[in-house]
Amino acid sequence: MFHVLPETAGYLYRAQFPHLRGRLRLDISSRRFPADPARPLDLDCAVEAIGERLLGLLVGCALDAALLPGDGDSGERPLPRPDREHRLRVMPNPREFASFVVQRIDRVFGLDELRKAHRRALSCLARDFYQWVVHQAEGRFSHSDGQVFVRCESPALGDQFEDLEEAEDFELPQFWGQPRSTSLPPRAAGNGAALSEKDRIGLHLIRSYRSAPLYRPGGTVFDQIFTAPLWSSRRRVQSGCAVKRRGVVLHVVRADFTLSRSDRGRRFYTLPGWFGQGRAREAFVAGLVAETTNIRTWISQKGLTPVSLWAIHFDPFSTDATLQLLHSERLVQAAKDAGVTTILCGHTHESKIKPLSDTTTIYVCGTTCQARRKRDDPAVQNDCQILQIDVDSSTPTAQPAIEVCVTWYRYDDDQSSPSFGQFRRLSAH
Repeated sequence: MFHVLPETAGYLYRAQFPHLRGRLRLDISSRRFPADPARPLDLDCAVEAIGERLLGLLVGCALDAALLPGDGDSGERPLPRPDREHRLRVMPNPREFASFVVQRIDRVFGLDELRKAHRRALSCLARDFYQWVVHQAEGRFSHSDGQVFVRCESPALGDQFEDLEEAEDFELPQFWGQPRSTSLPPRAAGNGAALSEKDRIGLHLIRSYRSAPLYRPGGTVFDQIFTAPLWSSRRRVQSGCAVKRRGVVLHVVRADFTLSRSDRGRRFYTLPGWFGQGRAREAFVAGLVAETTNIRTWISQKGLTPVSLWAIHFDPFSTDATLQLLHSERLVQAAKDAGVTTILCGHTHESKIKPLSDTTTIYVCGTTCQARRKRDDPAVQNDCQILQIDVDSSTPTAQPAIEVCVTWYRYDDDQSSPSFGQFRRLSAH
């Protein structure tokens, strides 16, 4: 486990932009969380968190170099090509990082290159990392003649998508909930419940960015970030992505069940319901069904076979009362009536597959990048999933049968593991 010295953490903190200190925190890792979030820096946690973040950054550079040699994000120095041994040089000498690494360190840690502590912070970080590589590192990191390298490996996701190039994007129209065409109550744009489910680092970190107090419904931050075409804040129900392949169109219909501005949810003992609940209102459930029906009709009229998936944020019938989708039974019955067998969702940060009825199953995506994951709970890890959907189109029906295979990947944070910094394949269900 790579830890920096407390001196290094202190210099990095002083080298940060003043407005980022205590906001872009240096003391949160996958293993630890500061005991007092009101303090801008917990040195005991920071020495581990900074080390973990630096290793992740360097492994990310190696992966990018393997996949996109010579490329770089907009405004960043391009990545050099790996050498003949498929290694990326990240330190030309024991005292400094390569320039492309420095630029990414500045961005990830929020450092101001004009501050006096900047140069000292980088030299201390380079010193700590070099000593660790020489005496403790294994796996992807190596050193030679005072230089440090990280091995470049392309992520292998299996061969289940070898013929994916046959698929085509398919653009869908929007039928339900056009702006200014409905008398439904206005959607509470990105309500506070959507933010409340995220990793709660402390109210003071985001309070100045909210337009509604204490996470109450009615905030607008979500819609300011996730704008069209990702999401239109004026619609509660929207058609999503669609893919056409071999005469079949797999399409997603999305619904927003976050609480409306005046909806306070259902209190759970002393905890307010609006802190994390949603509600499947009859009008929005009906809109979801209507949009699905219209999209299917439109696809069928083009001589293609529609396959419908629903995507929502909340996990229906969650066991956590503060995170429940109120009136989940409405959604379940609607899915059964509409012949929708697969619903994609999230919210609880748990990775799971859960039958809702004898015809409908939900696939909960878990969380890919939360900081405070539960290391002792296999359901709450840094996971991602790839869903392979096979359609049985042998029998012409309005909604053909589908089979969903989920391949599970989990982030490997074991620094001694060859797959450190990558998502390791667990199993398929």
